[in-house]
Amino acid sequence: MLRFARGYVARIAAKSEDLRADDNQTAKWTLDLTTSCLFSLILHGWGHRHGRLDILCDDSKPLKAMAHVFDGMVDKTIEADLPNGRENARIRAHLVNPLRFGSSADNPTLQIADVLAGATADVLQHVGEEPYRDLLLWVGQHMHDHTTLPIDELADIRLAGPRVNLAVLKEFARRADRGKDPLERMEEFYAQEVREVMSQSRGMRAPVKRLARSAR
Repeated sequence: MLRFARGYVARIAAKSEDLRADDNQTAKWTLDLTTSCLFSLILHGWGHRHGRLDILCDDSKPLKAMAHVFDGMVDKTIEADLPNGRENARIRAHLVNPLRFGSSADNPTLQIADVLAGATADVLQHVGEEPYRDLLLWVGQHMHDHTTLPIDELADIRLAGPRVNLAVLKEFARRADRGKDPLERMEEFYAQEVREVMSQSRGMRAPVKRLARSAR
């Protein structure tokens, strides 16, 4: 990834120019995960369990800059089926007012949120250690499906999909080193890698065929 970023730094800078900070700071935080995480919690979690939501957030520069994007959920019920690449995901939410912000020093509920966030961070830093095992089980039961933790089967290069993806990443890095177009004839390269993986093991034929179909 670093080779890709270094090789195409000029193109990346040009493509992301409109994401640089403006007067209201919205663009500055466009790639920050705080807002997208809150979207997941609201639309894929709390919105399904509660008919109306009043959201109080800890003081956060990213969220304050992006808070207006949640205003479309105020005083109305948002409900739809959205494809996530593998299946349709149902979203639902109804906010009773725009996002509110406060300090944990003044709001006991935010103090509880801070404790839970800290405990979760400690658990993930000490996976497998005895004092944290019971807490790890509890945290795991409440972890949101959209967590950014790695999914093992997506990185296991013994599997067909990750093997093809790794080859593609290496090809992107090679092209970046040479200043070549990253997408030129990439479809052909991808198809060749799928064929190569299929030929290496008959046991991979079924998953590779599914991979090839999904790429069409």
